[in-house]
Amino acid sequence: MEATQAMVENGAISADLRRELVSVADQYSISPVEALVLARRVDPAVVARAIATCAHVPLWLKWPPMAISRATRHRLPAELAYEHRVVPLEQDADGDLTVAMADPLDDEACREVEFFAGSRIIRLTVPVTLASGGVFAFYGLETPFLSMWRKLAEIGDHPYALAAST
Repeated sequence: MEATQAMVENGAISADLRRELVSVADQYSISPVEALVLARRVDPAVVARAIATCAHVPLWLKWPPMAISRATRHRLPAELAYEHRVVPLEQDADGDLTVAMADPLDDEACREVEFFAGSRIIRLTVPVTLASGGVFAFYGLETPFLSMWRKLAEIGDHPYALAAST
């Protein structure tokens, strides 16, 4: 299940808004959650808190993260981190990988991350801003969301300014 669908089911957003977000997301190659943030609908931390509640996954707002070892970072290919807005944070003694994810409800993303990591993952929910920023900081890849976020900041507009009807 995708995060905005869970938010509809929990009454956080309407089904009509979700359809609009999905349409915008498809048009701009971003996720519906990223569209929600860019559409000036709600603060990224508020969205992350709602997702964390729906997913029963801890919310993680510490940024920048602790030092991430090269070995941990290389547990996930850059393309996978980019596609799913996921950043590996640490590996525990059992080999499980703790990851920061914008959408820990995305079952496909979780399966792919576990497959490539070769172990179980421990999910933490982070705002889309931190997930995209982490992908850029640790893999050098700028997501479409981060590019839009930066452009809005450059023109002096509040980072939530992309109208969902665009």
